[in-house]
Amino acid sequence: MRRIFCLLFFFLIWSVFGCAPRMAYLPHPSGEEEKAVMVDDMDLRSLEEAIERSLRFFQTRGEQREYCFRDRCHRGREFIVALGNMKGILAKAGEPWSEKEKAITEIFDFIPVSDNLIVTGYFEPILEGSLTKDERFRYPIYRPPEDIVIVRLGKFNRKYGNDVLVGRLAKNEVVPFFSRKEIDVDKVLARRGLEIAWVDEPVELFFLHLQGSGKIRLRDGSFINVSYAQRNGRPYRSIATYMVEKGYVKSTETSHRHIKAFLKANPHLRDEILSYNESYIFFREVEEGPVGALGVTLVSGRSVALDGDVYPPGAPLILKSRRPVRFEEDRPTMWESFTRLVFHHDGGTAIKGPHRLDLFCGTGPQKELEAGSLKEPGKLILLLPKK
Repeated sequence: MRRIFCLLFFFLIWSVFGCAPRMAYLPHPSGEEEKAVMVDDMDLRSLEEAIERSLRFFQTRGEQREYCFRDRCHRGREFIVALGNMKGILAKAGEPWSEKEKAITEIFDFIPVSDNLIVTGYFEPILEGSLTKDERFRYPIYRPPEDIVIVRLGKFNRKYGNDVLVGRLAKNEVVPFFSRKEIDVDKVLARRGLEIAWVDEPVELFFLHLQGSGKIRLRDGSFINVSYAQRNGRPYRSIATYMVEKGYVKSTETSHRHIKAFLKANPHLRDEILSYNESYIFFREVEEGPVGALGVTLVSGRSVALDGDVYPPGAPLILKSRRPVRFEEDRPTMWESFTRLVFHHDGGTAIKGPHRLDLFCGTGPQKELEAGSLKEPGKLILLLPKK
């Protein structure tokens, strides 16, 4: 009886203090609707790969499942048919792009959805690691603990939708799971056999948590791929904001490059700063990576992370923004505008609301430079199957 009371009390506190279901409000863009122009700055092969990833997602989730945007809903079957047709159109050799575009506009409605988009980037890092711990490799990558508890609130009341609680059971009571400080500094998960591998750099490991997946290069030169498996349920908080508030960096020095350089140059402040972000990611080993939140392998330059409460997962979109194309001393010195078809393959705790998009830039140091430099305005057009 005491356990039931504790659970009910936990749900009540959760709902009162800011965890009621979100209403996905997406204002219509101002002004006239933009003409659908499908100019694409990337190769056809990557586009076909991205379409195939979305098709795999819809086929896995089931043809009858509904995906909604505003007051308009489509079943998975509609996306499967439309994306299959798009793939067939693109595969026609020798046909001019204008004809392909015309054919695609006959199977999709082009819906401008955000004129004031903020486009950021993420990447797949490569870390140096080992399957055994020693003096150099002593920072663990953990798999999910066996005592983690996941409570899907929608099963108790529809009004909670897809909201989820993550905690642990302590003396028959659900309590919040351990924070980043408790895990990394106090080492509450040590000696439980949860380590997938150990790496040699705690700052790089923290940014692996932010990216959600990565490659670990082992001593013999081989690689293992790790991908997001579960988070601890604690709130995501920006360490850049904290560092500005504490006076550690200026507001103009919050780029990926600046933050990483400061942390490595000031190890005595590292634990304090990193612990500010209580959110912690647990990983799993995968054969092919990186794997996004939809469970499909991401495609460099094509896969994007969006808020799943706003945009239908798996859907194609047209993204217009700009990106760095030349660097000098790790600083971008030349930018170019681009327009391309992208696909909603991923999500993230920091990607919330209709005006945030994270573009997956690719793997390795060069892609890290590109991703870390992105914080650009953009426009987004959603493609939905015609009714």
